[in-house]
Amino acid sequence: MNMIVAWLFWCVPLHPVHLSVCEANYNPHSQNLELALKVFVEDMEQSLMERTGKEVRFGDDLTDARHDSLINVYLQEVFLVKADDSLLTWHMLGKDGQLGDMWIYMEVPLADGFQELVFEDKVLMDLFADQKNLIHFTYGEFKQSVACTVLEPVGRVLLGGSRQ
Repeated sequence: MNMIVAWLFWCVPLHPVHLSVCEANYNPHSQNLELALKVFVEDMEQSLMERTGKEVRFGDDLTDARHDSLINVYLQEVFLVKADDSLLTWHMLGKDGQLGDMWIYMEVPLADGFQELVFEDKVLMDLFADQKNLIHFTYGEFKQSVACTVLEPVGRVLLGGSRQ
């Protein structure tokens, strides 16, 4: 059995995972959509370097705001959110992370009563044809996840009468 596993490991090329995850939580008390986007540090560095033509390295302290403006400009282009056909303007609160992961925190004011959220999530799709971006939306007890890919970068969350 061990020989089969070793043979498979040797014959099957390893393929890196190209994935981002966004936790999108609606806070009815503050009337904000709170967003936490998780990406691999190395992938974000590469994307920003290709866009700017300059060396971008985050170092060990991911809370350092040195590159926040580059991240913000990039995300404003590739991460769009609409509520009931109205484009929302989010703002970046900061970032942190460890062990190769970066969490980027954003929020957008959003009055209660919306029926649909549309996420256009093209984060890192400029680098990887197999990039997949997951969005997990929560509003009270209501939860829905959507996946965005290069072929279909838009995900819809329909709330209807299901909110709590």
